[in-house]
Amino acid sequence: MLRLLAVLCVLLLQGPNGRAEQPPFEDRVGDTYEIRLESVSKTSGTVTSGSSSDVTTLVERVIALRDSGVELEFDLPEGTSAEDRTRNWQFPARVLKSSDQPLQLLNGAELEVRVQDWLKR
Repeated sequence: MLRLLAVLCVLLLQGPNGRAEQPPFEDRVGDTYEIRLESVSKTSGTVTSGSSSDVTTLVERVIALRDSGVELEFDLPEGTSAEDRTRNWQFPARVLKSSDQPLQLLNGAELEVRVQDWLKR
């Protein structure tokens, strides 16, 4: 869960330009992008060593085009189990991306309800 929250924070901190590699075309409603974070950790010592790897995937969808910017939804991939969805209360998250403003969270009230349910569990 913390990894997914970290991914969302990175996305939100990217600034008004959004993606690290901006495609050479305009966003259209229905456009979908897969965002993958792959991490590898290696440790070595005099007695033991080890490594681990992890892949976290999010899906970004263009929901709407507004005069003020592009409405995006960040969600877990299709096929994510109900248990994993419950564990990752922060998704889906909808944001408004504008060229001259920071990202704006659009479904904050919904996220508040989900986090409260998550905390109760």
